[in-house]
Amino acid sequence: MKGMQEVPTVEQPPAPVNTVTLCGRVSADPTVRELPSGDEIVTFRLVVARPEDRRARVTGQRVDTFDLVCWATRLRRQGARLADGDEIAVSGSLRRRFWRAGAAVQSRVEVEVTALTVLAKATKDTATKRAPSTRVKSRPKVPAG
Repeated sequence: MKGMQEVPTVEQPPAPVNTVTLCGRVSADPTVRELPSGDEIVTFRLVVARPEDRRARVTGQRVDTFDLVCWATRLRRQGARLADGDEIAVSGSLRRRFWRAGAAVQSRVEVEVTALTVLAKATKDTATKRAPSTRVKSRPKVPAG
């Protein structure tokens, strides 16, 4: 009709997303931890090469390092079998954990692994000589707040 303006359509905002996909090299043997609750987790670090670009040349930072944690039974078993130098692909979500250490509250951002695929096992050239996964018993946590 003449004189009527077209009403623009309003798009719905996207649903919140917290998904991470990383491919890189395990930088040390995994650690199996028993939490005060009795739960076990497996933690390890992943080194991911940055793409070569102008910013990387300026800053000199060639890699990023991420802390990863496996909670599910199958992933804990799979993660505990990893070795320093293994090439893997993981999917998961970012999680921020808080705990009290003495009088201070500390936090850490980790990738909570939901899928793990070994792309290549470490060779003698890529792995350093280390013992298999370390078992650590955590001290009881005091709730933050």
